Amino acid sequence: GILPNVFVFNYAVVLGSSLEALFWSLGLAGRMKAGFESEAEIRILESELSTARRVQQTILSPAAGRLRVGPMNVHITYLPMNDKVSGDYYNVALDPGGRLSVFIADSTGHGLHAAMTTMQIDTIKKNMRPGDPAAGLAEFNEAFIESLHSYNFFTAFWFFMEGENLSYSGAAHPPQFLVRRGTGEVIPWQCRGLPLGVVPGQTPRLTTTAIEHGDVIVLYTDGIDESVNPRNDLYGTERFKDRLKEWRRDSVPPMEWNELALKDLSEFREGEPRSDDITLITLEYDPQ
Repeated sequence: GILPNVFVFNYAVVLGSSLEALFWSLGLAGRMKAGFESEAEIRILESELSTARRVQQTILSPAAGRLRVGPMNVHITYLPMNDKVSGDYYNVALDPGGRLSVFIADSTGHGLHAAMTTMQIDTIKKNMRPGDPAAGLAEFNEAFIESLHSYNFFTAFWFFMEGENLSYSGAAHPPQFLVRRGTGEVIPWQCRGLPLGVVPGQTPRLTTTAIEHGDVIVLYTDGIDESVNPRNDLYGTERFKDRLKEWRRDSVPPMEWNELALKDLSEFREGEPRSDDITLITLEYDPQ
């Protein structure tokens, strides 16, 4: 079946509302497979997808917008492709010891199936206590393959920060960016390897670095760099990197970068509709 018994046995204790949402979504998915024959049924589907969106937003923490988390000024933008449910997932939080944890993921596919994967991701993450991001990604990989047997894949990037020391790891995610305040340099953080959930035994690479007051970290999903215009040109990571460099050079406040990025994407697409979910998280290191 779609939801193996081992999934329920191993994780029901920690699932809470996520499990309820997953069961509910599976029921909706079954009705979608059966097809909708009337306008009334289509209206019901639209209503239930709206409900699914509200349910999914409960697993995203914190809610999108501008806020402060630990030593970071944070701006989160979260835009599902269909304005309902999304295959993107994020979590920005302080653990009990005061360590900052920032996680972003992008599941394969779109719509309800991808949204169900985000609920599985949230479920597993709530029960994890990894020592570092690479170990956490490896644990995700094994959970999806050995315990869930979900056949759902996702790319991910995760960083921990204590003081000015930062460690990060990624799996098949677009390069994320560190923008230095002092030099204006935009440093790509590469995320090589396969998506999580594909093959067992993956060992994501762990990288450590240090950040300084005023440095900015920009995390995003491929709804940005894989945007296309009517000529099928890709927006690309280099264009995005160049924009970040320009905004830093022109002393644009980092908490305004998300709006500028969406405006630049819109101008680039020249009216072409979005073809993927978009998540963009800008974090400015500003210890007080």
